[in-house]
Amino acid sequence: MCSGPGQYLAGKASRDAHRKNADMLKYASTDAVQRGRRDAGRHRQSAAQLTGKQNARAGASGLTGAGEDVIADTARITEQDVVAIENNAYREAWGLQMQAVGEQVAGRQAYSSGLNAMWTSFMMEGFMWSQAGLFGAPGAPGAAAAGTDPGSKF
Repeated sequence: MCSGPGQYLAGKASRDAHRKNADMLKYASTDAVQRGRRDAGRHRQSAAQLTGKQNARAGASGLTGAGEDVIADTARITEQDVVAIENNAYREAWGLQMQAVGEQVAGRQAYSSGLNAMWTSFMMEGFMWSQAGLFGAPGAPGAAAAGTDPGSKF
């Protein structure tokens, strides 16, 4: 019985599963970037509302210099936070993309392994058949076929 085709099919199925995993990781990578942009936008909106409240309080209390400093600090900190949010999203996306590459490589390796196992199985079976004389090689046991034996009438 030949196990080669089964090993090939198993390698092919494994490759297909790894491809699906890679596709899902790529999708998750895109989603991570989109979430990061959305979260950064929300943070900017929240900071804009805070800045509006700070302006109102500063104007109501008559503060000029100190109020402007607080508002400038809020803007600076907000942009630092936005950059951190976006960078974290890009790092997450990069990590997911690297996992997708790993899945693709694993899939190719599984397929190649199955293919190699199939060919090795075929070659080993052929070798065993030739050693058993099933190919009719001269001098091999069982090689005498009809018409090759000098004493045979057929």
